[in-house]
Amino acid sequence: MQAPVSVQETTDGAVLVRVHRELDAEAAAQLRLALVHVIRRVRPRRLVVDLNAVDDLDSVNAGTLAAGYELGADHDVAVTVQYREPRVGWKLRTAGMPHEQLHHR
Repeated sequence: MQAPVSVQETTDGAVLVRVHRELDAEAAAQLRLALVHVIRRVRPRRLVVDLNAVDDLDSVNAGTLAAGYELGADHDVAVTVQYREPRVGWKLRTAGMPHEQLHHR
């Protein structure tokens, strides 16, 4: 069985954090740990969070991603989020993610 969250470096030096399923408690915890680790320890210039497999977000997970964006800004890591479902983008904007950091696929 595939892990709910994977982390990989891209050819351009960015880090991709991909969520492979809905954000249940296990996946949400792995996402939080991955965001903090990559931003505070790896410190790439760019971090891309891929939520294309996620159909919906609750307010806690949207807040986690918005906090990850703020933490990235504190550590000079540009955090962007890719998503497929429009309601995911709406919830991220409502939680405080800047529109220009969100990319609808």
